[in-house]
Amino acid sequence: MDNRGEFLNNVAQALGRPLRLEPQAEDAPLNNYANERLTQLNQQQRCDAFIQFASDVMLTRCELTSEAKAAEAAIRLCKELG
Repeated sequence: MDNRGEFLNNVAQALGRPLRLEPQAEDAPLNNYANERLTQLNQQQRCDAFIQFASDVMLTRCELTSEAKAAEAAIRLCKELG
C-alpha cells in the first residue's frame, strides 16, 4: 500500500480529474423536500389541500364521505370508473 496515493493520482489523471493530495468532503446533499408543512391550516384546509394535490399530481379522483357512507361511495366510484 506504499504506492496507493500515486496509483489513485494516476487513475484520476487518466480520467481527466484534478489531482488531490488530501481527501475532500462530499458535496452537501440536496434537500428538495417541501419547505411548507401546512401546519398553519386548519383541518378542513389541510384536507382540501390534500385532495387538490391528489387530484392534480397523483391524477386521482377523491370524494369525501362519512364512515357510514364509505361503502356505497366506493361502490359508486368503482361503477363510474369501471
